[in-house]
Amino acid sequence: MVEGVVPDDDRPLRARSGLLSDERLLPPEVRWFVPGRLPKEVRAGRPHRTRTDEYYLPSLARDFALKRRGGALVERKWLVEPPHPVLVDGRPALAERWLKERRAASIGPGDLAYWQPVRKSLWQVGDVQLAEVVLDDAPWWTLAVRCADDRFPPLPRRLSKPLGRAEALSCSYSGWMLERRHP
Repeated sequence: MVEGVVPDDDRPLRARSGLLSDERLLPPEVRWFVPGRLPKEVRAGRPHRTRTDEYYLPSLARDFALKRRGGALVERKWLVEPPHPVLVDGRPALAERWLKERRAASIGPGDLAYWQPVRKSLWQVGDVQLAEVVLDDAPWWTLAVRCADDRFPPLPRRLSKPLGRAEALSCSYSGWMLERRHP
């Protein structure tokens, strides 16, 4: 494992994903979830945006999820390659690469008990996203870093310090929700 480097995959991207015009392949990303409120010293003013995303519980898997972003059209997400262990600022994490597809048609809510709301307050600076999230009235915070030029950028000190002190879980939103439901 090399600090911040994403392993190569020899297969052509289109062969792995079957890209269609309404799909978006995201760069590799690492994400950590930390229980509790976002430390005040980490916040950079007011959030850039707030929203409630709803995840369709019957679809949740470590490599797949259906969600409604802020009440909009349903988005289908799936992992296109196995997670890769990496080190970001010396901290172990799993790099994941997701493909997102926004559906042209909306899926009706059906039984509301099948949709899990997650409230999010989001800050975005370059390839780093910071969020305070609430699931089942429990506060958590999450830090995500997207790969740029085949490397993960170093974390700003104000973010790496509190993350280093925390008991963090490295996974996607769907993995985090599954872990919370079935620890």
